Amino acid sequence: MNRGLGAILVLSSLIAIGVSFGLGKNVVKHETESSEKASNFVSQTKDLLSGFAVIKSFKAEKEIMSVFSQKNVELESTRQQRRASSDTVSIVSNISSIAVTFIFLSAGFLLALNGMVSIGIIIGFYEISGNMLSPIRTLGTLISNRRAANALIDRIGAELENTSSDTRPKMKLLSAPQEIVLSHLSYGYNENIVVLDDITYRFESGKSYALVGASGSGKSTLLKILMGFAPNYSGTAKYGNAELKDIDPEQLLEYISIIQQDVFCFNSSIEDNITMFRSFPKEELDVAIQNAGLTELCAEKGKDYLCGEGGGNLSGGERQRVSIARCFLRKTPIILVDEAEAALDNETAKAVLQTILNMKNTMRIVVTHRLDAPVMRQYDEILVLHNGKIEETGTFEELLELKGYFYSLYHIAQ
Repeated sequence: MNRGLGAILVLSSLIAIGVSFGLGKNVVKHETESSEKASNFVSQTKDLLSGFAVIKSFKAEKEIMSVFSQKNVELESTRQQRRASSDTVSIVSNISSIAVTFIFLSAGFLLALNGMVSIGIIIGFYEISGNMLSPIRTLGTLISNRRAANALIDRIGAELENTSSDTRPKMKLLSAPQEIVLSHLSYGYNENIVVLDDITYRFESGKSYALVGASGSGKSTLLKILMGFAPNYSGTAKYGNAELKDIDPEQLLEYISIIQQDVFCFNSSIEDNITMFRSFPKEELDVAIQNAGLTELCAEKGKDYLCGEGGGNLSGGERQRVSIARCFLRKTPIILVDEAEAALDNETAKAVLQTILNMKNTMRIVVTHRLDAPVMRQYDEILVLHNGKIEETGTFEELLELKGYFYSLYHIAQ
């Protein structure tokens, strides 16, 4: 009878374990789905953080937050399904444990009533059965780990807190600025490192300007200041009659488009990357695609062609043209270009710069290290920076005639 009692305990325990393992298949399924969604979510969040400047310059925060929220809801939905299936296994495991105990005790007491076993043997078996029932009760323990997601949420929260903590006085521009006037502008990362020193210049609407100079001369820093991303400068920088520090940065970006060296693209369609998930009339989108030189690409692969994570499915020139198309679509009066051609081959670089120069009725300020004569001749004025100062200004021909610093840079580059 002792063997029979043991067989009942083992058999009922095996049945309970089998039920738990059967339901555990759903846990494995939902865990796999949750992992995939989490991977996509982290990848997209990395994209959003990497493309922060582009998102801000395109004023697409609402649209991007909508995409982000949708992905977040999808991720949490799969996590909820995983938690629900895990909870189901846990509940069933506990019920199975109770059922095993009930079956064993019922069978034991029936045997005891018939005088086939003693109460002491039943109690002994019950104590031993605890080692078998404990794993059954813990089989459905939740295994999800959300520390990585919490760290990511904390990081995004910190970024939002830093953005909202800006207490600079704000003012609205009444109209699109027709000029940018710099007066005795200086900037340094600390007292010992001066990047820009006493810059005075006037940029006019509708004209194109090239900022050239050796590495470390302050070209990109000057552009960063004009974008409103480096407010700790001395002197003045005015958009029209408004001091840059006093302008609402959100409104300033309504008048500025930015083309950077590292073009950011989402893992979405060409159209989404041009429109930044915003709605534009089809005619305007088609014109932007044509003017940016993307007609052939869209005809070959379609506007719905996925650009890949970070634009990996596009060439460097194609990514730059996507960035240019964004500017055409926005129709901002000011375009700032930070060495957009730096990572491109000569022919592609010339084509990209030519496309930018063809953008009429806009103020174009282009940081470039390529001094190709056919391109340089098209700028209305070239600013030559050296050691944080404006060394020379003039047209291409005028600077060559001076035979000064630009003359040396040009002939070294040839």
